[in-house]
Amino acid sequence: MELSIQQWAQSMFDSIRHLDSEGAEFWNARELADVLDYTWEGFVRVIAKSEISVSQVGQSVDDHFRHVSKMVMLGSGSERAIDDVELTRYACYVVAQNGNAAKKPAIAGAQSYFAMQTRRQELSDERDEDMKRLIARHEFTESDKRLSSTVMEKGVNGEGLGRLKSSGDKVMFGGKTTAQMKKQYGIIQRKTALANRMPNVVLAAKSLANEMTATNLERYSIDGFPSIKGENDGNNAKVRNALNESGIVPEELPPAEDTDIIRNRVSIDDKRRA
Repeated sequence: MELSIQQWAQSMFDSIRHLDSEGAEFWNARELADVLDYTWEGFVRVIAKSEISVSQVGQSVDDHFRHVSKMVMLGSGSERAIDDVELTRYACYVVAQNGNAAKKPAIAGAQSYFAMQTRRQELSDERDEDMKRLIARHEFTESDKRLSSTVMEKGVNGEGLGRLKSSGDKVMFGGKTTAQMKKQYGIIQRKTALANRMPNVVLAAKSLANEMTATNLERYSIDGFPSIKGENDGNNAKVRNALNESGIVPEELPPAEDTDIIRNRVSIDDKRRA
């Protein structure tokens, strides 16, 4: 019986789903009211309760409940304007939660359908955020490799490269060393890279500074460790200043989730989907 309710809900609520000009989905309240066996007047009261619920959890009511007016054809052939509400998936979920499942059996199907769809969207959004973070981390890794290669081609050894990168970090983080930032980020494992917990905006900033240094070393005659280090420190300073002008202070941002943890989560999810 549970399966048949879910199948009915899937078919019914999918059939009245609409897409706007930008491809965003929505449901018309009047169509939803018919499916849920509500009069329009009764459904308006449910919508009002739902808007209060959304507001109480800090969500924007206008983002989820769009009150509109549209023309409908009457039996006489004339047209009349009627009120309607365009509901997001989340709005429909809240409406279903505020409905009376005891008196309206279809409410149970709506609760199941929109809860499942809302959770699917949450998981999709979470995966999108995970992928954005992994991409930012990968781009930093590639820029770091390019910086290392370019610097070492200038005759700087491994020890010098380490000192150069540490100095660049210190400039980016307002005088805090790599070790100090690791401690601030709660990184205990010695082998865990600072970049693993850098916020995306800092990863992007460090990637840009790396690319600026590598590009200038390739284009101009910048030789000798002091000059190369000065170039890298200067580029980190320029990028930091740009962040500061936007009100972003790298060392004051909270750490982001460890990219190793995200990578493992995505890998497990990929295996589950396969």
